[in-house]
Amino acid sequence: YTDYERGYVPVQSELHTDTNERLLARKGASLYGLEEYLDSIDLSKAVKFDFEKIKDLEPAILNAEIGQEEAEKALHSRVADRHRATIKSQLAELFDCRTVTNVRGTTYLQAPFSLVRYKFQGDLYKAALDGTSGKVLIGEIPITTGQRILWTLLGILGIFLSGFGGEWAYIGYNSLDTSNELMTVLAAGIGLLVLGVLMVYFGFKVLLMTQRTKKG
Repeated sequence: YTDYERGYVPVQSELHTDTNERLLARKGASLYGLEEYLDSIDLSKAVKFDFEKIKDLEPAILNAEIGQEEAEKALHSRVADRHRATIKSQLAELFDCRTVTNVRGTTYLQAPFSLVRYKFQGDLYKAALDGTSGKVLIGEIPITTGQRILWTLLGILGIFLSGFGGEWAYIGYNSLDTSNELMTVLAAGIGLLVLGVLMVYFGFKVLLMTQRTKKG
């Protein structure tokens, strides 16, 4: 019998990062696909804003609701939370974590973002688009009746396969004979069992889904 107490090895270190952070200059704004859009912005391709080039499109332009000071505070909180999570994942227990941020500069951008809503067979779906290129960043894709039928049949087939596979695996496992034939039966049974379970899982999962989400 050995009695012991858990001990901690103290660690003191620093984490340095240099990043470009995107921040929406709005209060409490949350739109579908907006985070994916902000992450996709290439600052090197930014051009001087010219309303004359877009006025015919009649865009809905949202002005900033937060200033420079509020933006820097929000960025500090974001970086501090990220650093704390990174450090905490490498330690048994985190006692103290202090973050110092230095904002070298800021750039105010008007970025074109489009949220499209469309109807398919009576149900509404949405997709987020890059307003510059028209590329779909993330979108909801409807599951058609034909797809539901196909995946349901796949799930039913999986039930039969898992049943046969389980029976073969049971026969091979309980047999006293260790010949190659019975080992093959055992391996085939296990393979069919696993395949059948996966088919059942994905088949009925799609059946219960209202839509699927695809990025890019």
